[in-house]
Amino acid sequence: MSQDKLHEYLGTMLAVNNAFADRASALLTVQTLSSELVSLNSRIEKLEVASSKIFGGDKSRMRKIEELKEAIRVTENAKTCADREYERIK
Repeated sequence: MSQDKLHEYLGTMLAVNNAFADRASALLTVQTLSSELVSLNSRIEKLEVASSKIFGGDKSRMRKIEELKEAIRVTENAKTCADREYERIK
């Protein structure tokens, strides 16, 4: 192999390695955001069950539920962007 071919090969392998690293990073982001959504939904469910046991509801729990719903909205938007980025890289 000539030196030029070797340099070309090494450059290509570096690009391939970087592409795989970018793909792995994007997938990890998608998985992390998916897990966060599951966690947020679980917390809302638990708060709703606890709040339903109190006559008239619990204002602090209801406020927390609303905060968590906003966090879900933001996280869903981030996950949508992460999904797009992952698909672009893939």
